[in-house]
Amino acid sequence: MSKLDIRFRTSADIRPRTAASFFHDELPVLLAGRSDMVESAHLYTAESLTVTTESGSWTLSCGEVGVQVSAGRSGGTSVNLSDNDFSDFLNDLTTVEMLFNVERVVLASGTRGTTNCWETILRSLIDGIPLYSPGAVVLRNPDGGALDLGTSFGPAAERSDMQDFLAEAGYLHLSGWLDADLMAEIAEDMDREFAKCTSTDGSWWVTLADGSQLPARVLDFAAKSDAVRRLLASDAFNHAVQVTDDGYQHASAVEALQKPIGVVTGVSDIPWHRDCDGGMHSFVCSSLTIGIQVTGAGPGSAQLGVIPGSHRALIPNIRYHGVRGGLEPQFLTTAAGDVTVHASCLFHTALPPTEYERKVLYIPLSLPKEPALEAVLSDMAKRRQNVGARPAGV
Repeated sequence: MSKLDIRFRTSADIRPRTAASFFHDELPVLLAGRSDMVESAHLYTAESLTVTTESGSWTLSCGEVGVQVSAGRSGGTSVNLSDNDFSDFLNDLTTVEMLFNVERVVLASGTRGTTNCWETILRSLIDGIPLYSPGAVVLRNPDGGALDLGTSFGPAAERSDMQDFLAEAGYLHLSGWLDADLMAEIAEDMDREFAKCTSTDGSWWVTLADGSQLPARVLDFAAKSDAVRRLLASDAFNHAVQVTDDGYQHASAVEALQKPIGVVTGVSDIPWHRDCDGGMHSFVCSSLTIGIQVTGAGPGSAQLGVIPGSHRALIPNIRYHGVRGGLEPQFLTTAAGDVTVHASCLFHTALPPTEYERKVLYIPLSLPKEPALEAVLSDMAKRRQNVGARPAGV
């Protein structure tokens, strides 16, 4: 049985719900039957959260008797959103964090950190997955000993060893897998294509401390680089894709990133996050991301950081709340031609470079999807473009 395919919803599970039906009917039943799932809730927040939609207002609180819900507004953090968006959250089609990003939640008072805590607590109750308690995730090798988090795997490594490590820790460092000359050729292609970028061609731009602007990410890079197309067709790359037995698929969607020093605005070095932070975790996870290290990365160069085992922990975003006991960061030092693999629900980051810049390609891998889910994903992508849409008075 796969340890990476953790999907437990299909398109048939999606149903419209209102905040009123959830808070009046569903949540009391969940609290009665699944209170053990959120025993550690007090470790994450002592502040209440009021949720307001067209249907009304409800306040969530956590005290000595555990999680409670009451009708009406209270002090503490308060958010306003539509019933439709709240229904999407309940169905795991989106997250409150994503709704903040597209300006469809109003933070009336308090903090996004408190909101994120309560979002995670509700997710635990709805999905029946225990909220993380410090020490609940222990990283072991197949023999039962402590997992060596600094392990890297060469091209001749046993596939079963790599699969076990990936399932346990949520990431892999594949050392010396790709030809350094090919990486140099890809680096030249990146320099050429980044120099052609304009602010209207779909590339992602950043502003540096000196006020200058430059592209940081180019999408669909395989169409722009023969060297990348040869990489995708190579045995070495496909060996990395097939490191598990789960039938992961990749398209030609390749993102080329350069990590410049001194970024002050724009998307470059993203703080701790999961790739499923936008929603759909229970429908698509774990997806994988392959990182092709075009240049090496170490301290001072935007190296990849991971929280080993965090893909197995339901925990509020550590961007707001820090790392909890038993989950500690690991930063990967790589050379040109190395490959990284990480699960979509693993907390990861890239620290802003301070000494030298980094070039990397990211290639997403997905599990085979049910045909009906493709329409759901397309619909959610369109709805996320409807920035700021909220009913009047909410």
